[in-house]
Amino acid sequence: GARHISSSVSETKLNVMIWEQGEQDDYRINTQDLMKLEEAVGKGDKAKDEETVLASARFLRAHLPPKLAKRIKELQSLPFPFQKDGGSFQEICSLYKESFLKVLSSKVPTNLEEEKVFAEMIWQMKQNHLTVRQMVGEAMGNMRCTGSGEWVDQSGKLVYIDNPDTHSDFKVQNILGTFYRGRIGLRALVEQHLVLRSSVLGHSFPGEEKDVCRLVWSKICKSESRTNGPKTVVHSSCKLKTLVDIAAADALKCLQEVLDEKRQSIQVRIEGHVDEQRAVVPEHLSVVLYEVLTNSIAATIEKHPPGTLPPVVVTIGNGAGVAIKISDQGGGIFADYENKVWKFTWSQRTSGVTSTRQGLALSRVYAQLW
Repeated sequence: GARHISSSVSETKLNVMIWEQGEQDDYRINTQDLMKLEEAVGKGDKAKDEETVLASARFLRAHLPPKLAKRIKELQSLPFPFQKDGGSFQEICSLYKESFLKVLSSKVPTNLEEEKVFAEMIWQMKQNHLTVRQMVGEAMGNMRCTGSGEWVDQSGKLVYIDNPDTHSDFKVQNILGTFYRGRIGLRALVEQHLVLRSSVLGHSFPGEEKDVCRLVWSKICKSESRTNGPKTVVHSSCKLKTLVDIAAADALKCLQEVLDEKRQSIQVRIEGHVDEQRAVVPEHLSVVLYEVLTNSIAATIEKHPPGTLPPVVVTIGNGAGVAIKISDQGGGIFADYENKVWKFTWSQRTSGVTSTRQGLALSRVYAQLW
């Protein structure tokens, strides 16, 4: 059902508030700032660390409304066929409007008690937004991108022709990419504050240990024999092989039922500079690796008969930045499909393993964020 928006604010006033906040600059989180923050806390100065938590809460209180407003405006800019189909985009808009009003009406924290109230609000907000990707998938469920600007329904009937300008802000693929980039950045800011306060204040919320960010970090800590948890969402010296191992295990678990049904088995082999370390956001790189590995394994499953399948090979490089190559023997793609595979809702898969038709497009958004 539709979400209830506070009746104390008229729709007209709400739209004005969204427009005003949406016109402000959209702060982009970066690894350098977070690594400086990691170095600043945990030096034994409790008062200074607590003030850092308060400063983080005030910073978040200032930057959340513009970020939420921009996501609302992006969703509202989708053309009519997308607004009409399924109704989920309106539901997502209502969710963001609800969060926007809550944050905008919240008190700017000036002490730890007020910070706790603010943190509880953003924690609940994060939980409420967990299903947004699923909701976008449902909203797009009856529409499919052909890869050339045309959108068709399940029967193949043409329902929309996209803007031919590749760089247009009103192109559906660009709107979805911008929305997800903003959403990921917003979630990273929220997660950053929750991680920081947990490290400094020793306080967490019920179920926080099951959060994706925490689960990835717990696996990293176990692999690296670390006793201390993270202070920021960035791992300053993360062993890339550890994240590949985590993503490979999750991808194989996801596809195990299909492998069993087809009486197949497959391994993910890791080669190259297996001791290479980089400053990364583990949760984000894990998403990229998981999506690409799942795609590679699924393609290999479809291509080969029962038995032991050719391995998926992951090669870790040691050049500038993060260089990871994933190779499979799943048959590859036609040259004409090279640009299409990164588009939301496009898929060449017609049978066998199910697909959300967002994974590869989202993996590129994550990869380009930092």
